[in-house]
Amino acid sequence: MSFFRKKLGAGMLLGLTATSSFAAPTLTAEDMATFEQNKKLIQQSKKMDAPSWLRQYDANAPVESAPEGVKRWIPAAQQIGDDSHSFIEKTIQDTYKVVDKSKIRTIDMKPRPDSPLKDGEELYYFVSFSQPVSELKDILKTASEVDARVVLRGMRPEDKMVNQTAAAMYGIAKEFRPTPKVSIDPRLHTVFGITQAPAMVYRNSKDNHIVTVNGVASLDWFLEKARDSKKTENLGVVSSTYDIIERDVIEEIQERVAAVDWDAKRRKAMNRYIQNLPDFLIPTAQEDAMYKIDPRVQFHKDVTAKDGTLLATKGQVVNPIDHFPGMSLTLYIFDGLSEQQRALVHEEIKNGYGKIGLMTSRIDKEEGFKFISDLSKEYKQQVYMLQERMINRFQIRKLPVQIYLGNGEIVVREYGVKAQEDALMKQRMKGEVEPKTVAVTGTEVEENPSVKTKNN
Repeated sequence: MSFFRKKLGAGMLLGLTATSSFAAPTLTAEDMATFEQNKKLIQQSKKMDAPSWLRQYDANAPVESAPEGVKRWIPAAQQIGDDSHSFIEKTIQDTYKVVDKSKIRTIDMKPRPDSPLKDGEELYYFVSFSQPVSELKDILKTASEVDARVVLRGMRPEDKMVNQTAAAMYGIAKEFRPTPKVSIDPRLHTVFGITQAPAMVYRNSKDNHIVTVNGVASLDWFLEKARDSKKTENLGVVSSTYDIIERDVIEEIQERVAAVDWDAKRRKAMNRYIQNLPDFLIPTAQEDAMYKIDPRVQFHKDVTAKDGTLLATKGQVVNPIDHFPGMSLTLYIFDGLSEQQRALVHEEIKNGYGKIGLMTSRIDKEEGFKFISDLSKEYKQQVYMLQERMINRFQIRKLPVQIYLGNGEIVVREYGVKAQEDALMKQRMKGEVEPKTVAVTGTEVEENPSVKTKNN
């Protein structure tokens, strides 16, 4: 239910920066965030809980044609390229059937001012851990000096996460300054047709001619040949090459994601959340009672907006509810495990004013989210989990309670046992509520007004 986003909640926030000489601020920003979090619990529980080996990937760089679960975790290499990347972007767009070009992210090839590369020139080294470490080190040293880009196809075979491969590469290049720019991007292997490592690729974005060489040539020789060439060509093999042992990281992600039991992970995450929820063992009200809470706050210092506008002066007393005349909110807080309290809310909810909110102090943890879902269906609106801050804000002593916020005041009404029993009788006579309760030991008749919290 969206009532927590309404302006009434915003009005409550006027007390955030004040230290109250009256009651504590009624609703804080933390409360608002909690409401929003609770509201989205069920929806969020349906989302993926990414396994650890995927957490190093850039979630903002999907390959659009990949399955939905994969799209969120496909890696990207740094920033979106400038206009000189139109060829690479178009090739990736065509190869991977990406509809939205803005989703393509690849290496920024704009060289440093001290690079020997000229404006519009790009230089790539394609490498693999199948190469001797000494050769990799030489390539990384050269890449650091000329600001070339070093590209891997995927993770080392022995690695489970991308950051392990990154750490291994950094270990080889750590002595070089500036640190060479290394990325994992199998799409570039596809764009330039790289099947062996090492390989060098020169591209001039001005006339879009590409020169490749298999192996590693001296930089001066390769740049001279590439610049003299006016067409796309391969200069052949100039040194030893090796099979690329790293798998295409996109294919590996697709395979791993397909093997994950996402339903099991979701259930595990949901159960973990449920088990960590506190049980607020708030005594059942024996008699009807009513009390008011002073919502006013006093500012102990001047409060200004970011633009310097004075919002409140030191010593000023503010009632945030007064700022929204004619608006009201009614909260019903009850024990979802009590049949009597649930029936009471059914009977009283029609008497609420303004927006209506429902909160339960406990749930059946064996049923977990199903219990919350069923409870929400029972009342035909979302039921939220009670938070300890709300107990303190509204000085809740017994349950069930109705909390009314409006007309410049906060009124808390407790419903005693007789009211609850009468409501249950009416509900049973109407046949609207089927009995559904869990045995509660002691707390139903406990007279001690203190609130007990039980963490399972």
